[in-house]
Amino acid sequence: MSKLWSKVAADSALRASTLLALAYFIFWACAPAATMPPPVPGPGGHDNQWGLAVTGTSVVNPGSCDAGYFAPFNCGADVQGWMHWEPRPRLGIGFTAGGGMTSIGVASLDLRLRLHESEYERMGFSLRLGSMAAQAGWYLSFAAGEKVWIYAHPSVGLSFYAPVEVPIGLSIDLGNDWALNTELGVGFDPFEYANWEAAASLGYADRNVAGWGSVGFSRGF
Repeated sequence: MSKLWSKVAADSALRASTLLALAYFIFWACAPAATMPPPVPGPGGHDNQWGLAVTGTSVVNPGSCDAGYFAPFNCGADVQGWMHWEPRPRLGIGFTAGGGMTSIGVASLDLRLRLHESEYERMGFSLRLGSMAAQAGWYLSFAAGEKVWIYAHPSVGLSFYAPVEVPIGLSIDLGNDWALNTELGVGFDPFEYANWEAAASLGYADRNVAGWGSVGFSRGF
């Protein structure tokens, strides 16, 4: 009996430590710049999917990438991966993690609630949580063809990159449960410099706007 209880205690401790480590990683990391996975029907019509993407991020003036304390985190390429499930109809939950030149490691917990859907369009609310990211978004997706979807996914909130982010994307179903995903986005801080003339004289105005581009693949299951 004592051996049984010892095994149960050891298993419980392992599960608890794993959950604590996962929670720490999620809530004490930044969120990725891209809004992957795309808010469109999953590859092959599946509600669940996993995927990988490469994202390049930069500010408007490339010279700003070489100036300032946070400059190394403003420009560069990152790799991110995600898992996304729909435990209930129209309710999605996912986990995104990655890292690269703009951050040592990023992670987020992603929630999506699809409020409207039809054969040709989708609309819903999203929430992304990380230590330096708490963003609420609203997405609109439209079918541009039998296997092509386009989307816009603006969001506001706390982010390492920008408090206002506006991405647009394109997703193409390649068949065999695979999809090609591309995205372009811009993020800006409308509150950082209230006096644009003073900011311009100091050379900071061009650092208010950042952009990114992503390309990757996802697979439905």
